[in-house]
Amino acid sequence: MDASAAPRVGTESAQSPAEAARILEAEILPVPSGATAWAKQPTGVLGLDQYIDAMYDPPDRTAARGLAVQRRFVTAVRRGWTSADDSQDEVILIRYQAASGAQSMRLNLCRTWQRDSTVTWFAGPTNDSCGVDHKELDSDGFTSSEVFTTRGSLVVWAIHFSAGSPDREATRALAQRQLNAVHG
Repeated sequence: MDASAAPRVGTESAQSPAEAARILEAEILPVPSGATAWAKQPTGVLGLDQYIDAMYDPPDRTAARGLAVQRRFVTAVRRGWTSADDSQDEVILIRYQAASGAQSMRLNLCRTWQRDSTVTWFAGPTNDSCGVDHKELDSDGFTSSEVFTTRGSLVVWAIHFSAGSPDREATRALAQRQLNAVHG
């Protein structure tokens, strides 16, 4: 895509959901060489209902849907992969109509993580970010580390899953690579 045609991410978006999805699909990190794309998880472009169903547990979906609408959700794109070492990475890009929607989501999630005694909160790679380590094994036997950051009306959510200890540096690097791939 011609950089001059890229949207200004810090401004209000008048794009249609289809146009915003096309742009996000072009900007999300590709599956790295030697890695295998997720087949069992919902990936690709996600409308509001698909996004909520993919990212939230059933008891939380009604509240999450209401907040996403209030924040003026436009679209999301999700990609995940398994690397040769069996670690997994996931990137979710979420576009809101305005930066206030992305900032509201970031502030809410960072505050929630800070209050959660089951996780270890940490600063992300930028001033507009935060992260968390999940030291307890998930249902697939992984620990994970997440970084949540924003740029204008865009949310970047990066997650790294590993069989050992949570790897926050790998997650910070993943989030930074994704931020570098976003125009604007």
